[in-house]
Parts: sequence; structure tokens; C-alpha cells
Amino acid sequence: MGGVIFQNRMAAILAGYLSLSGSAVLYSLDVVTLIRQINGMPAGNPHTVFLKTALSYSIRTIWAVICGLAGLALATTLFIKHYDLK
Repeated sequence: MGGVIFQNRMAAILAGYLSLSGSAVLYSLDVVTLIRQINGMPAGNPHTVFLKTALSYSIRTIWAVICGLAGLALATTLFIKHYDLK
């Protein structure tokens, strides 16, 4: 589920960046490959800064969705009835 959220969010962010529009799908497919590519880029390059920002926003979205689901799961546990195991 996190991978799908990452891919969709990353593709949406990169679609707005004109110079990456052709490679937006390639960057959004695999986070490990993306991190390796970012580490190989020059540090001060605006392209590198944009990719790091897009990566952090995508991971932030995953975190928010997972926290929301965890909160929902916690709230549903309040409605579970108590059963004796005897």
C-alpha cells in the first residue's frame, strides 16, 4: 500500500516539473533506485534539490495515510466486545 501511495504522489509531483516530465514514471517506480540516483547527483544542483523535496513529500504522504489508518484501527477497537476465554 505504501508503494502505491509513493508512486502516485511522486508521479503527481513530478508531472508539474517540466524537465522531468518524460522520466516522471521512472523516478516514481522504485524509491530505492531513486535514492541511489539522488546520491549520485551533485549536491547543489536544483534538479537534485527538487527530487529530494519530492521524495520527502511522498514519504510524508505515506506517513499521514498510515497514521490515519492506525487511528481508525484504534478507534474501532473501542467497539470490540469483551469475551472471556474460559
